[in-house]
Amino acid sequence: MSILSDIRVVDLTRLISGPFATRLLADFGADVIRIQSQKTAKGMEDPESPFYQCLNRNKRGVTLNLDAAEGRELLLRIAEKSDLLVENFSPRVMENFGLTYEVLRSRNERLVVVSISSFGRDGPWRDYVGFSHTFHALSG
Repeated sequence: MSILSDIRVVDLTRLISGPFATRLLADFGADVIRIQSQKTAKGMEDPESPFYQCLNRNKRGVTLNLDAAEGRELLLRIAEKSDLLVENFSPRVMENFGLTYEVLRSRNERLVVVSISSFGRDGPWRDYVGFSHTFHALSG
């Protein structure tokens, strides 16, 4: 039995920060379910790349189309039986999917929702996306 074996995590993250965080949870025994897009993956998001495989080891995966109502409903059904949902989109993405904090919590009041956004949930830069190079440039 691992320290997090009773925890189920919905992983909606992409690229590095989120997949690394959820990989640590999986490494400690959490049941991490990675939600993948139906869109063709390139580069670091290609499931056949070593980088992707390293960041997503010990996770289960399911492919959903969150642009479709059926895909969003399936995600909500997974979230109903989960303890934690982690996403690293800009705030507008989850809002555009109709997957706000309120909607997620209405389906599972004990669900903890973690948002790893580049520039926060409000303010003038809230909808900007950022990657490591963005922050290197901004910080000088």
